[in-house]
Amino acid sequence: MASIRVAIAQLNFRLGDFESNIAAIVDAYKKSVEQDADVVVFSELAVCGYPPEDLLLKQRFIEEAGEAVQQIAAQCSETVAIVGFPEGVGQELYNSAAVCCQGEISGIYRKQLLPNYSVFDEKRYFTPGTSAGPIFQIAGVTVGISICEDLWFDDGPLETQIASGADLVISLNASPYQQGKDASRFSAVHERLVDHGLPAVYVNQVGGQDELIFDGSSFVTDSAGDLIAQFPQFEEALQIVDLEVSARPIGELSLIRVSEPKKTKKPIPEPTVTPG
Repeated sequence: MASIRVAIAQLNFRLGDFESNIAAIVDAYKKSVEQDADVVVFSELAVCGYPPEDLLLKQRFIEEAGEAVQQIAAQCSETVAIVGFPEGVGQELYNSAAVCCQGEISGIYRKQLLPNYSVFDEKRYFTPGTSAGPIFQIAGVTVGISICEDLWFDDGPLETQIASGADLVISLNASPYQQGKDASRFSAVHERLVDHGLPAVYVNQVGGQDELIFDGSSFVTDSAGDLIAQFPQFEEALQIVDLEVSARPIGELSLIRVSEPKKTKKPIPEPTVTPG
């Protein structure tokens, strides 16, 4: 067995306000470092806010998003930060998660399943990722990353990540509120992971963007599929959770070794800290 201390940052990001979002991310990161977190997880497209819609068609917006992620990475120490951002690569644009540590971006995961129904039109802007990897070794734990829709369907990256040795699944989300949605999110995670005995971290944003309301309701499940941390609705919160995981053999996906386990950790703090 191995253990990992995860900080989950459920925050209200301002659409297009990179300065404010960087400040919020760095503030939550520093608070998490003080509590000896191994990794701090932020929501989908946290750097720019969600949904950015036609701002994604502006080249300067994409450039500023990339610069923002670099600024965040530059302030990261041995504690890892996983941050959602729009990643421009040549003529392509990806809905991505940057894994930041020791002053740099150690690796990037790109969302595979792009929703294009109801309030979502991600296929208008983004190119789908083509790989379930890489997977990341953080504090001695092998982590598979999903972004929102990736975790909901069988053709997402999850099965490949599990087959390649993922010990923990971390899911970045921007999931709007509707009645009963928190229960359906938990059911989706539980159904896909309980048979594999994997814990999961599900982080969602809060706040209102245009006509969409995001309720947060982030949560953590253990290897038995039991709920061990439940965030409030419609409130910002930063919570620290210790997770026990079972190590699995590494498979076919590329593995990026990001950080080593911390030798000592202070006792876990109070369950929820609301950023000031």
